[in-house]
Amino acid sequence: MDDWLREERQKLLGLGIRSFIQAGVVTLVVVAALIIGVLVALGELDLDPAMANAALMAAAVIIPVIAFFLVDWLRRRLWLRAIGGHTRRLRAVQFLSNYADAVGESRVDELPAGAREQVKQVLERERQGMLPPEDEYALAIQPLIMLDPDTPAAGPGGGDKGRGGHRHRRTSNEHKE
Repeated sequence: MDDWLREERQKLLGLGIRSFIQAGVVTLVVVAALIIGVLVALGELDLDPAMANAALMAAAVIIPVIAFFLVDWLRRRLWLRAIGGHTRRLRAVQFLSNYADAVGESRVDELPAGAREQVKQVLERERQGMLPPEDEYALAIQPLIMLDPDTPAAGPGGGDKGRGGHRHRRTSNEHKE
């Protein structure tokens, strides 16, 4: 892989990590405020214990869902803001196509389904000479740079990547044969 691709990947990984940490910190603050708000509201409402318990259980279910979606939404927004100044330049040098070629088609196929489709759509546009929108381009870069081009692709049946593969477990009956 070319040095300029490695350098760009390192810069982009740094921006991605920073945006993820920022999203996590903001989400942590929002979740803490929600929890404190729920506890203060329950204390002020003077509910009977059964109602207070039901409200706490509802909050215990709803708050993690809010946190999950909030951190993802914030991560995307912060990533787009962080990479905003770089996107035009990266599109001009066809970073996505060059990086995908360096990584290899088999590695791109290892991405999760949604990310793989997003990357392949943007790659197809870029290879046809069309300029994909900056937001789409930036969002396609993020999952692709997570693939390290120096790590070989897993071959057929090459390791359990947590995608439905399983190892055979011996049962106690198998040892007795």
